[in-house]
Amino acid sequence: MDIERLSHLPEKKRRELQRIAQILFDKFDESLKTKLSEKAKRGRILKLILFGSYARGNWVEDRKSGYLSDYDLLIVVNYEQFAEKYDAWEKAAARFAQEFEIAGHLSAPVNFIVHSYEEVNSLLARGWPFFVDIARDGIPLYEAPDHPLASPKNLAPEEARAEARWRRLCIPYVVAGGNSPGSSPAITTRCFRIALMAPGSSACLDRFPQRSILRKMLPLSMRAAIIHAFNASTGRPVR
Repeated sequence: MDIERLSHLPEKKRRELQRIAQILFDKFDESLKTKLSEKAKRGRILKLILFGSYARGNWVEDRKSGYLSDYDLLIVVNYEQFAEKYDAWEKAAARFAQEFEIAGHLSAPVNFIVHSYEEVNSLLARGWPFFVDIARDGIPLYEAPDHPLASPKNLAPEEARAEARWRRLCIPYVVAGGNSPGSSPAITTRCFRIALMAPGSSACLDRFPQRSILRKMLPLSMRAAIIHAFNASTGRPVR
């Protein structure tokens, strides 16, 4: 863990991040031990990166309103089969909820996303702002040797303008969808992340609802809501 880059955090926060990292590795290793095939046992966590307000140093703890900034983490694994839908992550999420809400061992909620090394580097090479920001401003809590991140692509001016347009279009509908009956705060948070991850191209407005990241990170009902929103906003059907 890069203690020097975490020096802006109070000692309590640094201890909590160590606890979070240990839980993630423990749950991942426990899941690997239950697998029978060698292929299913080859999973590795390659990177654990803190991003967002705790990395930037502008986190919020407003006890009066009850608003608390989350610990935001990107987990990078070696193969896609160990990414977002892997069973270890559901168990880790349940453990973090318990640690925060019941045991009181964590002073803030934990939100994490999981992507393969290949996917993260592909998105960096294409200049996706969400991952570019993480690569630039994130703080590694763990890094396996010999697995560098790709050099981020700089968006051309027209791409940057299109990306800004994407955010203006997407975020209002994502908020509405995330706050719909039956949705959870975790889904709302992920919806925000989806909006921020998206590349800013007009073609993306047509293709994004079918892309693998959206399929992995949102339930069918939420995808349908976003597709409907794009249909209404752009005047062209998203199939």
